[in-house]
Amino acid sequence: MDMICNMALTSWAKLNTVISILTEEQLYEMLAHEQLTGQRLDIMVRIQQRLNALEGERKINELKERFAK
Repeated sequence: MDMICNMALTSWAKLNTVISILTEEQLYEMLAHEQLTGQRLDIMVRIQQRLNALEGERKINELKERFAK
């Protein structure tokens, strides 16, 4: 994990400050790390929520590109 991800996992406030600029890859790394070490359910849920939003946005954009008229 990079420095931003490590910093984000130090507190709820820091996570919320940077979560909107993190990539899917960074979020997956953070989620895996938290599942192995942190065991903070609230943090894991928040990361998963952001991942779901990014994945949904990406899939919608893929559909728009594929079926654009």
